[in-house]
Amino acid sequence: AGVACWRYARKRVVTACAQSISFHTPINMGEVVYSRATIIHVGRSSMEVEVEVEVENVIEGTTRRGASGLFTMVAVDENWHPSPVQPWQPVTEAELEKWREVEKRRTGA
Repeated sequence: AGVACWRYARKRVVTACAQSISFHTPINMGEVVYSRATIIHVGRSSMEVEVEVEVENVIEGTTRRGASGLFTMVAVDENWHPSPVQPWQPVTEAELEKWREVEKRRTGA
């Protein structure tokens, strides 16, 4: 989550909140772990990020969902105060749906 937000904001970021972290299956020694972080909402200085973890058993040739999480990261300046980030708008229908979910949660609507 942090790297995705740092790449987007090009600023130092901190974790403001881990809304949810779900572990779906054990990850065994020797399995390959892939993680993907996607920014789904951007505020003035905050970015909401969805993280998906996939586990691959290369011997069996199988993959499965390992974990998932939702995090809020905040860009900060050199004094650790919130710092504005560039605006972002969803483009695809899937992005728009996620954006609306976050807006609904934030406004309580």
